[in-house]
Amino acid sequence: MEASTSGVGTELAHNSIGFWRSLAQPVAVQAPVGAAAILTATMASITGGAGPLSFLLGIVCGVFLALIFAELARCFASAGAVYAYAGLMAGVSFAFVIGWSYVLMLMAFWAGTLSATADFFNSTLSTASAGVHVPWVLISIVTWAVVAYLVSRKIGISTAILFVLEVAGAALIIFVGIVVFAKGGYGGNHFGFSQYFSFKGISVGSVFLGVVIAFLSFGGFEGAAVFGEETHRPRLYLPRTMLVSLLFAGIICTYASWFENVGFKNSALLAASPSPLVQVTQIYVDKPIAVILGLAAVVSAFSSTVGSANAATRYLYALGRDGFLSRRLAGTDHTERSPIAALAVLAIPALILSIAFAGTSSANAFNYVAGTAGFLYTFIYLCISTVCIWYFYRERRYGYSLLAVISGAATGYALWDSLVPAPAYPFSILPYIAGGVVLLGVLIIATSKSLRNKLRNGPTFRIAAGQGAEAVPATGPGQAD
Repeated sequence: MEASTSGVGTELAHNSIGFWRSLAQPVAVQAPVGAAAILTATMASITGGAGPLSFLLGIVCGVFLALIFAELARCFASAGAVYAYAGLMAGVSFAFVIGWSYVLMLMAFWAGTLSATADFFNSTLSTASAGVHVPWVLISIVTWAVVAYLVSRKIGISTAILFVLEVAGAALIIFVGIVVFAKGGYGGNHFGFSQYFSFKGISVGSVFLGVVIAFLSFGGFEGAAVFGEETHRPRLYLPRTMLVSLLFAGIICTYASWFENVGFKNSALLAASPSPLVQVTQIYVDKPIAVILGLAAVVSAFSSTVGSANAATRYLYALGRDGFLSRRLAGTDHTERSPIAALAVLAIPALILSIAFAGTSSANAFNYVAGTAGFLYTFIYLCISTVCIWYFYRERRYGYSLLAVISGAATGYALWDSLVPAPAYPFSILPYIAGGVVLLGVLIIATSKSLRNKLRNGPTFRIAAGQGAEAVPATGPGQAD
C-alpha cells in the first residue's frame, strides 16, 4: 500500500516507458562510446593485436545468450529480472545467488564507471590543451552526486537524453573510422584485416580472456529486463531491446578496436594510450573533433554509471521486497516511483569502491573494479545458460535448449580459457575476488532457512510469471513513449 503521508511507497511506475526508453537502459550500461575510448586499450594490453577478434567472438557468444534471455523475457516480466528468471527455473536458492551477484556486480560497474568518467574528463582537458588537471577523485565524487540525483527521479528522465547522446557519439565514431581507413592507417597503406581477425601469433587463452573483456563492453544487453514492471508491453519490447542493444554495442566496439589498431603503430602503443579513440581522432581527423569525441566519451561513461545504478537499485529493490535484509529496501519515492531506499543503501559503497583506488590512476581504478565485475558477468551468463538447458528441455522447447548448450559451452570455454593459464598480476587475483562474492552469496542462502522461505513467498516470482493481482500485464493501457 502507498504511504502518501510519508512520501514513501513500494510501487514502481508501471507502464511508464516504451520501447525506445527501455532500449536506452542496456545501451546506457554498455556505453559503447566509452568502451571504444578505453576498453580497446585494456583489450590490447591483454590480447595484443587480436582485440577486434575478441570483440567479434564476444558478439557471437552474445547472440546465443541474447536469444535465450530474450525468450525468458517473453515469458517473465519483473523488476527482479534475471533473479526472477533464475527462481522460476531453478528455485529460490539459485535465484538468490544470481540476484546477490548481480547487485554487487552492478555496484562494481557503478564504481568503475565513476573512475572512467574522471579519466575521460581529464583526457579531454589534455586534448583541448586546457592546462588543467582535476584530481580524478573529485570528479568521481561530483559525478556520483549527479548520478544519485538522476536515479532518484523518474526513469525516463535519467535515460532518454543520454541515449540520444550515445547514438550521436556512435555516429561520430563511424565517421572517424572511415577517415582512418581512407588514409590507410599507420604507414598509409594498412588495413590489417587478416592481422587483427586471426589467431596467428596470439595465445588462444589471451583471445578468450579478451572475450571476457568484451562482455564488459556489451554484456549489459539484458539490462532492460529490470524495467519489467515499468515498461509498456514488456514481453514484446524487452526481448527486442536485448538483441538490438547487443548488436549495436558489439558492432561499434569491434569496429572501433579495428580502426584503432590500424591507426596505431603497434598494439603496445595502443595499450599504453590513456584514450586511444581520442588520440587516433586527433592524429587522423583534427583536434576539435577529438575534443568533441572526448566529451562524448565522458557522457558515455556517465550514462553507463546511471544505467548501472538504475539496474543495481532495482535488483536490490526486488530482493528487499521479497524479504532480504529488510522489506524497507522496497521503499520508493511516492511521486517519482524510484527505488530510493535501495539507492540509499548502495550509493555510498559504490563511491567508496571508486575512491578507494585514489592512490593509482583513474584508468587502473576502472580496470581493477570493472575487470572483477566482468568475471561475475561471465559466471552469471554461464549459470543461466546451464539452467536453461534443462528448463527448455523440460518445456519441450528443444531448439532453445540447444541454444543454451551452445551459449553455455562458449561462455564456459571463454571463462576457463581466461583463467588457465592465469593472467598477469593484478588481473590474476580478480577471479578470486569474484569467486568470493559468489561464495558469500551461497553461504548466506544456505545458512538461512527463514530467508529461503521469505523469498519463496515473496511477490517477485508471482509478478514475473504474471500471476495474482500484483502481476504486470503483458499488454494493456498506459503511458509510454
